[in-house]
Amino acid sequence: MFRKVAGAVLVTLLLAPLTYAQQNQPSVEELFRRFIDARNRHDVAALRAVLAPNVTIRRHIEVTTGPDTMLARLPYEAGINQHIEARNPVVEGDRIKYEQIERSDLSDAFELKPVTRYLEISFAGGLIAKIDHWKDEERDPVRLQRFNSFDAWLASAHPDVAADLAAGQTGEALTEGTGRKVVELAKKWWASQKR
Repeated sequence: MFRKVAGAVLVTLLLAPLTYAQQNQPSVEELFRRFIDARNRHDVAALRAVLAPNVTIRRHIEVTTGPDTMLARLPYEAGINQHIEARNPVVEGDRIKYEQIERSDLSDAFELKPVTRYLEISFAGGLIAKIDHWKDEERDPVRLQRFNSFDAWLASAHPDVAADLAAGQTGEALTEGTGRKVVELAKKWWASQKR
């Protein structure tokens, strides 16, 4: 009898920390809310707190591991005043699928509609383990034409800013000041195109 009771107590004591940890992990919905809030505040520390150190981020054919690539873009996103809206989230166990509507002063400068992306986020151990851009809206030819024309103009008229943007595409951090400068130049360029 003593062995059975001692065995049951031992099993309970061994499993108690695991059960306690599981109970104290935020829900998938709570982590998702924190993720969206951190992105919209462009808060590096808050975003790092919800991302696993080995988070996998897939966007089209590009796959990165770790949060640094996403975090490096936050100051630039603050500079262009980018905000995201999560629509129609669907929780499926440890995953959420949702529509992400992206608005920014840069898109507004070109008089473009917001971008819609479709994402799936997977959670493990109380953190975001994977972000998968599983579908983007159809490529808007007007958006592509305006951005390509602006990029070409920027490379010839403001090569320093174009170089900063190019460095950001290779993983270097983009600054908030670069974002603000790009929006300012985009407004001037678009105004000249409408004359």
